[in-house]
Amino acid sequence: MAEFDALRPLIMKAPDIEQWLLDRDPRAIDSYRDLAPEEYARSFTAAKTAGADVIDDLYFGIVDNIARGGTEQDFSRLVVPILKQKGWLGGDDGRIATRVALIYDTNLRLARAAGRWTRYRTTARTFPYLRAFTVGDERVRHPPKSPHSDHRAWDGIILPIEHEFWSTYWFPLGFRCRCTAVQMTRSDLARRKDGITSEADLADRVARLGPPVFASPGAGIGRQLADMVAESNRAPMPGRPPINPDQAEQAGRNLWSQILLGQALSDVTAALAKLFGE
Repeated sequence: MAEFDALRPLIMKAPDIEQWLLDRDPRAIDSYRDLAPEEYARSFTAAKTAGADVIDDLYFGIVDNIARGGTEQDFSRLVVPILKQKGWLGGDDGRIATRVALIYDTNLRLARAAGRWTRYRTTARTFPYLRAFTVGDERVRHPPKSPHSDHRAWDGIILPIEHEFWSTYWFPLGFRCRCTAVQMTRSDLARRKDGITSEADLADRVARLGPPVFASPGAGIGRQLADMVAESNRAPMPGRPPINPDQAEQAGRNLWSQILLGQALSDVTAALAKLFGE
């Protein structure tokens, strides 16, 4: 029964989802592969919007709909006529409605998954382990229909919440993905015969999962800084030497620890400015 209950979507209050959306910047793209996972973590986006004046309509439409307590159908009724008038996707009602439904579904899944991660971190002392699982039916994504990812590899992974794996992989693993994870106590783990997933087994599962589509909310400041360093070093500013990735990552981990310990945001901001010489 507990596993069945865990399959239900995490209930988040509308203001929480609205704030999650407000923390993202609208960004038009042509394909979902145009952005790296960490860019998805900072952006509100939709494929086939590059060159079309529609991304703001989608973004502010969903924010307004969530604020008013609307449903997916309400969102569709609000934005489809606007997008059709602008000729998005050729003005095809069916194509627009299908894409709008996917946009709405994806953003709610990401918001709920981020909310669950935050809750899990809060209760990590009592529930220090996480177990990943799928719905277990034929709709679970796997080759050959999904050549880049086999979500069956997600099922049964058991690791401490502090394990590095969760900073790279978190549900949803893709669009309309139904995978999830639940917390476990030490007693829960002791009652299971399989126990902690071995590193060898985990490596095999990671290879089957393929690269993540979305950034994990567990990446934290350390991973975000590493991404920022990579981007800065690819196109460095004139006169500025390359940033050392190892130093930046360690600085990020230190800052993340300070945040978890309740350090003032101003201290973090000052440290970031010093790190990047700004």
